[in-house]
Formats: sequence, C-alpha cells, structure tokens
Amino acid sequence: MKKTYLFTLFTLLSGFLVSQNAVILNQYHYNLFAINPAYAGFNNHAEANMYYKKLWSGFTDSPDITQITLTGPFRKNKMGLGFNASLENVGIFSRINASFSYSYKIKLTEKSNLSFGLALGIKRQQINTSKINAQSPEEFTQLPSQQAYTLPNIDFGLVYSIKNWQIFLAANQLLSGLYQYRDASYQSTIRSQTIPYYLGGFKWVKKFNDTWAYSPVFILRSTQGLPVQIDVSNTLTWRSAFYLGVGYRQSYNLYANIGYQFTNSIKVGYSYEYTLNNLNPYTRGGHEVWLSFVLQGKGNGSSNNNSEKKKDLTELYEKTDKDQQQIEETNRRVDSLDKNLNLLKQQLEKLKQNEVSKENLEKIIESVKQSNSSANKFDNGEKKNSTSTNEKITNRKRKLYSSIHEKEEAANVTDNPNSNYSIVLGVYQIFNYAKEYQKILKREFFINTKLIQLDDDKNNYNYVVMEVEFNKISEALNKMDEMRDFVTKQKVKVTNGQPWILISTK
Repeated sequence: MKKTYLFTLFTLLSGFLVSQNAVILNQYHYNLFAINPAYAGFNNHAEANMYYKKLWSGFTDSPDITQITLTGPFRKNKMGLGFNASLENVGIFSRINASFSYSYKIKLTEKSNLSFGLALGIKRQQINTSKINAQSPEEFTQLPSQQAYTLPNIDFGLVYSIKNWQIFLAANQLLSGLYQYRDASYQSTIRSQTIPYYLGGFKWVKKFNDTWAYSPVFILRSTQGLPVQIDVSNTLTWRSAFYLGVGYRQSYNLYANIGYQFTNSIKVGYSYEYTLNNLNPYTRGGHEVWLSFVLQGKGNGSSNNNSEKKKDLTELYEKTDKDQQQIEETNRRVDSLDKNLNLLKQQLEKLKQNEVSKENLEKIIESVKQSNSSANKFDNGEKKNSTSTNEKITNRKRKLYSSIHEKEEAANVTDNPNSNYSIVLGVYQIFNYAKEYQKILKREFFINTKLIQLDDDKNNYNYVVMEVEFNKISEALNKMDEMRDFVTKQKVKVTNGQPWILISTK
C-alpha cells in the first residue's frame, strides 16, 4: 500500500506540473524566448540554447527537464522564427512539449519597438507504470504498462522595448485539455487538466562602463487557482564574457548562476538551486547546466558579436579620423580665406583712397551739363588731342552727357539713338589703379568690366564700367539695381558708394 500511495502522489504531482509548468529554468536571463514566443529572433542573430536541469537531488524519481531552443531573425530583423522543445520526467510520468514560434517587430520610434509572438505546438504526456518498483507487483498487474495523450497548444507573447528596457507579457497553454488514464484498480480513469497560465515582467540593462554591466529581470506568474508567484533574477556581467547571478522564486527556491563565454559563439552556464519548501529536508538542491551557440545565417549578421563590435568600433575610429582630417582641412581653408579676405579688404581700401571722389565727379558732370545747350545738340568735331598716355582705352569719341545716381533722376531722361548707358563701378585718374581694380573685380567677383574715357573730360578720368552697356534707360536701371543688390551682399565693400549710371553720347 505504501507504493500505491506513492503512485497516487505522483499522479497528483503530474496534474500540478501540467497546470503550471513547475519545472522552470533558472538561466533564462539571456534567452527569454524560453518563456515568451515574442522573443523569437529578438537578438538579431540565430542562436541555439540547450538546458538540462535536475530538481530535488537525492530524492528518488525527482523531476528533470531537458530543453532545446532554436531562434533567428529574417526579413531584415523585422520577423523571427523559433523552435522550442522540452522533455520533462517526473517519476512514472513524462511529457514532451514542442512548438514553432513566429514573431513580428513593429518600429514605433527611433528607439522603441513592439514585438508580437505566437507559438503553435503540442503537449504529449505519457505514463509508464512499469517503472513502479513495488514490493507487491501483483497490485499493479491490471494497469496498462504505458498510456499517452497528445493535446494541441497555443502560446502568445508581447515585448515592448525602449532604450535599455524590455517589458513583456505572455499567455501560455491557451487551449485547455484533459489527460485521461485508465486505472482498473481504484477508479475508471485518472484525469489531469491543462489550464492557461500567464506571466509578465521586465528586463533592464545598465552598463556602468565598458567592463561592468548589471541587469535585473522581474517576473510575475499567475496560474488559475494558485497564488501569484514572484521571480526575481539579478545578473552582473564582466566584459560581456563572465557573469554571476542570484535569484529568488517565491515560496519555491533560491538560486545562483555562473557562466562564461569561452569563444565568440559558445557560452556555458551553471545554476545551483536551494529549495525553500517542505521538501528541503529530503533534497540536496537542484542543478542546471546551459550551453549556448550563436549561429551564422543569411540576414542574421555575424555570428561573432564581439568581432562585430570591434569591427564597428574600428570603422567608427576610422570615420572619426577622416572627419577630423576634413575638419582640419576646412579650418585651413577658412584661415586661408580669412587671410585672403583681409588682403582683399586692404587692396580695395587702397584703391578707394585713390578713387575720384563723388563730389568731384558731380562738379565735373554739372559743369558739362551747363556747357551743353540741350540733349540733342552735340559737338561731333574732331577729337581733341589727348594728354593721356593710357593704352587700350575704349574709343574716346564719347562725350559726357549726364549721370543717374537715384531712380528718380531718370524721370526726365528720354532715350536717344545716340545715347549710351554704362554702369559705373569706379572712377580713377591714374590708369594703373583703374587696371588693378578691374583685375580684382574679375578675380574675386567674376565681374567683366572695361575702361572708358570721355572726349570732353579735361581730367582724363578712367571710368571702370561693366562690359555690357545699354541703349535704353529702363534696362540700365534694372542692371543698376541688380548690381547694387549684389555688392550689398558681399563680405567686403566692392565699390566706393553705389554703382551708378553714366550717360554718354556719340
């Protein structure tokens, strides 16, 4: 009867396992896909994880679990696929869980994402009465040696990530079902039922520097008919290679984790579990080992995360050096431009000091106006003997008629076939200064000019005018406005005053 009681105990225990997945891994910190399908492909690379856990060491027929997960992203990390399989053994009961997962990631902002996950699979539970080691085996001869039931299963998950935070929810075993076993000895059937269970929590990663990082994971588990269970895990990482962790699972156990990344793609871990419930006097704790592989795959990026980080860092250094060189070159150019600008200002200032003043020009122009009886009577006699020794001056058969410095002055001007309108930028008495001013206008401002002298100008002034001249006052006024706007926008003062219109006649 003692063994019969033990059989009944395991039967009840099996129902408990089916309802809430009592065999829970401790080292889920780096692989939350083991508990939430929304984490399929979440790490942007393909990876495989294998676990083996033995509970209640020293206790006969104590539970153990073997679990394998495979996951990876595709479609530029917007989607993920995963496979999760486990084998649980508890005395005469065993259970196989297998599911395929799909996840989809939505980019909400530059730093936040929302991932949905769905897992479809089966749960197959088997009872093997041949494992019963009874003092009176005849008590169990009427029981079938093996019975198995398979039920469908659906899990759903959700993950919201922003910066170094991850907030997740999961609903598991959404399809309820019954496992029924024939028992000819005591009752017609033995039943155990699967019911949904839920979990929610968060993960936070805090990097202190390039060497140390700390990350807690907090989980609340809820199963119908049972109290909410708190699960807290804390992990300290050194150089992304060695980690230590401690955790607490409410009313169940305390555990400690340790792990090391031997290569860029292989990581191993171990966890020791200390039981807190009434089984503590009869057990010697629990043990769990973990082996993780980072796999290569199309679209998954490099399997070597550290190499990728080093490569990215090297590229960043190279880009920084290149940018620094460009900044230095730009600074040199700016310094050179500043020097050239200062030199140009000095040259223009010197030329302006030698330019004919506006007052003198107005006196000369007014004198010429008075000497002409009207705009239609011109002296077309022979050219006077010039005292100028200048060369390459535009023909001197022109005579000064008038000037326009403001638009209002053009109201009394009538176009004449013999009239010629020139835009004046500068006036010099010394020929060499006029030529130097021409060179500066061409070199620095891309303005084409020419020099003219007027036949009736006794001072032989050299007028630096724009190469294009006009026969209509309206066209000349438009050009004058354009040039005034141009010289106003320059960093240096191009002209001594504003460009103006010189009216000459043939």
